[in-house]
Amino acid sequence: MSPHRDRLGKGRPAGAEPEEGDLGSSRDLRLDQLLEAFSSAAPAPGGGGAAVLVVALSASLCAMAARLSTSQMTGAPQLVTEALAIRDALAPLYDRDAHDYLDVIAARRMPDASEAARSSAPDADADADADADADADADDRRKRIIDALSTATDVPMAVIEAGTRLAEMAAELAEQGNPNLRGDALVAAVLAGAGVEAAAVLAQINLAGLPDDERQGVARSRLGEATRSVQRTRRAAVPHG
Repeated sequence: MSPHRDRLGKGRPAGAEPEEGDLGSSRDLRLDQLLEAFSSAAPAPGGGGAAVLVVALSASLCAMAARLSTSQMTGAPQLVTEALAIRDALAPLYDRDAHDYLDVIAARRMPDASEAARSSAPDADADADADADADADADDRRKRIIDALSTATDVPMAVIEAGTRLAEMAAELAEQGNPNLRGDALVAAVLAGAGVEAAAVLAQINLAGLPDDERQGVARSRLGEATRSVQRTRRAAVPHG
């Protein structure tokens, strides 16, 4: 990770975190306002919110393609229902990701009491006690940061699971659905795959302090599944490409 990029790949200068405030909701914004929000210097939205949005767009495209594939697929109505359910489950994660990120910022802003405790110790015995207290404070601060990052991984993992299923659904639609919508199915697959890859990277960054966390393996496995589904969709949509 570049030293100039903050957690969740947000690209904020490390020393320039803005004040917390009203983040707003994607549901309250027009497209131009949403794009401006991503372009701003605010702490969120950022990479996590973008991953949510692209996978939600994939779900919408899958629902549209399935609605128009009822003549070709008997299971198309079920795909519509599933795609819409995934989309609606993703929608609130945009705001949750932003608030999880603010919790990470708050944990990182906790004062480091170690240096102050050591510098204030008047003698050797007090210095030893100060060292012990400072180490305990530092451990507590590290734990709070790791815990906040672990919680902030919940949204990327949900995006990974949703995107993996949508990439598979898009492949089904490209292979069996309305042939006039193969391009839309391919775009849905590509968006889903990109969202899974982005979320997997964010999960890896967040869990760097928890090397034994099983979610790292799950993320890698789902990324492989999504990649294969995107390739499968591409072969169906562009058979001679």
